[in-house]
Amino acid sequence: MFSFSIFKEDEFVKFKQAIKKYCETMNYHDINLTSEELEQLSGYVGNNVMTPEARGEDTTDKLHFEIKRGLARRYSFELLLRGDVASYKEFVQAQNKSATLPLSVFETLSEKARSLSADLKVSIKASSFLTMNDTITHTLKENGYILSKDSEEFLTQLVPILSKNNSLLPLARSLSPAQLTILQKMFWPGMHFRHMLYTEGGDNMSKSFSDGVMRGDFNKQDFIAWQWRWLTNLFGFQGGQGAKYYDAQTHFLAVTIFTELEKILTDPTYSYLDSYLLKRAELAGFNEIISLSKVEQQWLGHLASCYNQVNILTPNLGKAIYAGYAEFKIECDDAGKLAALYEGQRKDATTVTPTYVPAVLNTVYLVFKNKFKMNDNESLKNASQFMCQVLSTLYSLPHDKQISCMNFAKETNLQGILEKWLSSHHSVNFNLNETGELIAKDAVTFRKALSHV
Repeated sequence: MFSFSIFKEDEFVKFKQAIKKYCETMNYHDINLTSEELEQLSGYVGNNVMTPEARGEDTTDKLHFEIKRGLARRYSFELLLRGDVASYKEFVQAQNKSATLPLSVFETLSEKARSLSADLKVSIKASSFLTMNDTITHTLKENGYILSKDSEEFLTQLVPILSKNNSLLPLARSLSPAQLTILQKMFWPGMHFRHMLYTEGGDNMSKSFSDGVMRGDFNKQDFIAWQWRWLTNLFGFQGGQGAKYYDAQTHFLAVTIFTELEKILTDPTYSYLDSYLLKRAELAGFNEIISLSKVEQQWLGHLASCYNQVNILTPNLGKAIYAGYAEFKIECDDAGKLAALYEGQRKDATTVTPTYVPAVLNTVYLVFKNKFKMNDNESLKNASQFMCQVLSTLYSLPHDKQISCMNFAKETNLQGILEKWLSSHHSVNFNLNETGELIAKDAVTFRKALSHV
């Protein structure tokens, strides 16, 4: 039982006690984790991978951030399976009161969840705990498998391996061949829902979906399995009590994406992104700004989509984003160049999506709001303007270059950069280091340049 875990048996008992205590603290009652699930979770202890979304207490707490996320995903799905009013209250307890998911939506989701096949329910629960960590990577390497360092690509490469050898991971040992096959549909390659939601990539984000439909490898039932993996992922995106992140606004956006993507099942040539960007632009009121071209509207729809700490779904919020973009255009003498760069980047089939771009924007927004005590509109305006400068660099680079913003997106790195940027919007330049990571450097002013002549 303990071959995968880094623990000895007595240490594993302590780990189980820590999980039990955390579940009690979160009021995750009647959540019955199997020994395989607990052993799978134990693989995160000592894990060095920490996403930029982990903040504050998440980096110092005894339980790893991904353990908390996994438990939130799993318990939220359990609440849907129960489906009563008490479960609904737990599901929405941590949500913003102004955007709480309606009971009627919860009931519809619950009805759909309970109607799923037994195999699909088991697979959804398993998907809650299946993410990349150092222990899994080490186990695979010992067995001759070296997979992608990208967390989602890693999983899409992993699940076919588990179908051939389910003894590699504790979680997989308890799954049937049918359930392991379902996992392959849930982790379909190149089909990252949050990338689609936040428009992290370009038109090629839905290519593997279209290809699968055309080949007959991905059908309506497969799409439903994929949907539920990502719905559950959204439930636990922020961890903690209830499905904090999956409020009425997130549900609205998720349904919008699912509706657009479902059209590919009947028309594999359909590109959801053109339509989705214009819908996001319309929600933010950008379509009412006469001076904006369609390409600029889509660019601003993209910028609005990248926000996840606040959903840009009203013209009032859209005004702050447009104000940041308008100031960027003046200060950087941009007459629509950035929008055109984005258009070229997203339409290029060879584009490799820069990673953690939304994490940069959202961390910047939170630093302005929480550390520098700006109001919402100021935070949105400044974050948007700063991001325009960052993206004007990223989109000017070769599209097929692998670029990581993971370290750049961390609050500890950004706070000092933003202090300089606030003193002068031209005080920092953005470049790539030798490993393809985005970094900021102090800009060389004209006065400094003269001193070296």
